[in-house]
Formats: sequence, structure tokens, C-alpha cells
Amino acid sequence: MEASELILQTGSIHKETLGGLGSAGYIWSFAIGGPADVIAVSFETVEPPSGSLPSSYDCDYVFTLAALKPGKARIRFYLHRPWERGAPPVREVIMDVLVT
Repeated sequence: MEASELILQTGSIHKETLGGLGSAGYIWSFAIGGPADVIAVSFETVEPPSGSLPSSYDCDYVFTLAALKPGKARIRFYLHRPWERGAPPVREVIMDVLVT
């Protein structure tokens, strides 16, 4: 598990990029702990440039964190296979966010 802290000002945006393992069936998911109105999280996948891609390649996940109002929240990002219920994630990133 990896852990980090992030301080954001209200109204600011932070982007966090996490490498995927899509060719092995893994996806990134997230859960927000704490007040739901402190921070908003969205994501998009970024595929490698087209061309001669190998049969197995991975996309990056770019998470956008928007600081909504002052407070504290914890975001748990976890890399898992969605069909493996109860299996531990292969990677986990915990981010404690303070919005001022």
C-alpha cells in the first residue's frame, strides 16, 4: 500500500495518473472516505498512441480531484479485477486530502 498527503485550496484541481494493467483484466476503482462534499473525483483512461500496438497493452488512468469546500477526505484507489470478489487488490494507493 502506498500513502500520500495532498493539500488543495478550495476550487483547485489536481490530476493523479496511475498505470493500468488492463491487458490482465485489472481496473482502477476508488472510494472516498469522509464528507462527500469536500472533494469530487472523476477519471478517464488514456490509451497509448495508435499505430502498431502489441496485442497486450495497458492504459493509464487519470483521476481528476476537484476541491469543493474546506475539510478532510481520504481517497482509496485500488487496482483489482472486478470479477474476483473478496480478492485483495494488486495495488492500493491511499491519499489523505486536506482542502483549505
